[in-house]
Amino acid sequence: MKKLSLILILAALMVTQMWAQPGQGMRQGQGRHGMKGMMGHGNMMCDMLDLTTDQQKQMNEMKLNMEKEMLPLRSEMMQAKGELRLLKVENKPNLKAINNKIDDVVSLKAKIMKLRAKHQLEVRSILTDEQKLKWDQRQLHKKGRKGHRGDGGFGCGNRF
Repeated sequence: MKKLSLILILAALMVTQMWAQPGQGMRQGQGRHGMKGMMGHGNMMCDMLDLTTDQQKQMNEMKLNMEKEMLPLRSEMMQAKGELRLLKVENKPNLKAINNKIDDVVSLKAKIMKLRAKHQLEVRSILTDEQKLKWDQRQLHKKGRKGHRGDGGFGCGNRF
């Protein structure tokens, strides 16, 4: 019975977190504007870089591969964050257990960041020198746009 209660609480916390944080769990560009924003973001990147059809196909394939790798990590991180919240609200919180769970969350976050970096370098590798210049300028000016951050992947066109 205790285990069932814990699972139900954890599930409720995950759902609450998804609804409470706009942009989390949504696809890149979706943000607060729903599907409309998601459809336009990839095209904006393709237009800005003036990608060839072949480059667009390569970019979409790279993004799909990254998403496949990232999905289980995101799921694990959501679960670890939920478990961390539960550890913090126990009657007698165990600091060692909390610290271990924090280490788990940070480790997963590092893996996700590394996947994003790998993806960005892969995308950059298919660009011409002129496109790289535009890409690099965009990368340097992205900081501080937390509300608009998606999965960090770049693809083109409407795949949905």
